[in-house]
Amino acid sequence: MPGIGDFIAGRYELKDVLGEGGMGVVYRAIQHPIGRSVAVKVLLGEFVSDETKRARFMTEARILANLRSSHTVSLIDFGVLDDGVVYIAMEYLEGGTLRELMDKGRIEPRVCYSIAQQILKALAAAHAQGIIHRDLKPGNVLIDHVDGEKFMVRVADFGIAKWQLSDGAEPEGFGPSTLSSPSTDMAQTAPGIRLGTPEYIPPEQAFAKSIDVTVDLYALGVIFYEMLLGRKPFSAENAQGMYLAHLYEAPKPLLTVAPEIGIPQKVDDLIMSLMQKKAEDRPQSAKSVLKLVKRVIHETPLLEKTLTEMPVLNPIFHQAEETVEEPVMPRSRSWSQVIGLLAIGLVVGIGLGMVVL
Repeated sequence: MPGIGDFIAGRYELKDVLGEGGMGVVYRAIQHPIGRSVAVKVLLGEFVSDETKRARFMTEARILANLRSSHTVSLIDFGVLDDGVVYIAMEYLEGGTLRELMDKGRIEPRVCYSIAQQILKALAAAHAQGIIHRDLKPGNVLIDHVDGEKFMVRVADFGIAKWQLSDGAEPEGFGPSTLSSPSTDMAQTAPGIRLGTPEYIPPEQAFAKSIDVTVDLYALGVIFYEMLLGRKPFSAENAQGMYLAHLYEAPKPLLTVAPEIGIPQKVDDLIMSLMQKKAEDRPQSAKSVLKLVKRVIHETPLLEKTLTEMPVLNPIFHQAEETVEEPVMPRSRSWSQVIGLLAIGLVVGIGLGMVVL
């Protein structure tokens, strides 16, 4: 297993560890001789001989190579080394993850709408090719930021994605000649093994039932809820408890939990619809949800902020068990409201010949 200071394929010098998951380690690396930073994901050494894990790496590389969305991370390179190590080289984004941003506090609503819109664009592009992410969560949403430009988010980590064409056929290139068996999904998963992150998966995925694209929309609903309120819709002491919460507990509407935030009723209704227990009761496509979010953004103009200026508010709730009976914190004003009040005050002050404090 390579480590810091080693070279992958003779050209990617591993510099720092960005993160580690169940199957691999992601490094920041320098691509020689051009000197640019890239992200290199390497399959863990104990899985080098595991055909299932190797197949998932191959699937992820092929998915990234075929996605054509500006809101997904781009593939640079993929390969298998002489010692059996499998790697994927991807573009490196310096803005961190949505998880890191959310950990700072509740995000200003209009910024949440923009983030949701960009995630939906990535999902729409993936779903159009028969790709279901299956592990959408804040840690897999990366922030792409250039100083002076508006922020952009990218969906990453398609390591457990399901890829199947509309007619049930496998994508071109999969078969016995690839790294593993021909299947790109359930044949790579042992019976009873759950795929996904407990906090963000719907009941059918939590209990290993048949899934469709709405599992990603459910995960987006949970993320959307958490961004706006600064807390998750469900809480549990362990993974099994979380699975049961997804199956049996109804999330509290946002306007019930925190009416002082001023979330439009249509946004609350949308998020509740995304988190419906049954797949058939949810919106059926990312495109249909995208239209609704675009309409909300049009009606609520987005702040022109760079990432470093992005409004992040203090969390309203710090404990998952808090309810609407708890004391309500003072309402936080958005930047546009503050600016509007100052402008009104200035006009009134000039008109009355006095200073309005």
